[in-house]
Amino acid sequence: MATKLPDVGGQLMLNVLFGATAKTTSFTLQLFTDANVPADGDINTTHTLAAGGGYADKTLSNNATVALESGIPVATWAAQTWTFTGALTSGATIRGYQVLAGTTLLFEETFGTPFTPANNGDQMTFTPKFALGNGTPT
Repeated sequence: MATKLPDVGGQLMLNVLFGATAKTTSFTLQLFTDANVPADGDINTTHTLAAGGGYADKTLSNNATVALESGIPVATWAAQTWTFTGALTSGATIRGYQVLAGTTLLFEETFGTPFTPANNGDQMTFTPKFALGNGTPT
């Protein structure tokens, strides 16, 4: 499970840091159900988003905790929990998540263990993180 920074997300980050693009104040966290491997050319519509079963996107505020984890800079948000009312449309399985800044895909990640909600009250919790590499692939 490695976080992927697609081309459009990298361009946005560089424009915010070094260009004239305004800083984003909130982000949209979305769960996806397709088995596509995150890739450089991905955009906000690459993945099939979760639907049905009480699913709703979440908003992440621009208040992540930033710290070094084993020498790698990491932004960590609070744990996010979804409580489902039943199965997703067509019994889909959640395979990963993506984070948008406005309509731009900022980063995406697949889960090591997919999750398939089936019953009212089923819950999924995870902690969104974004790590910058230290030059060594992990």
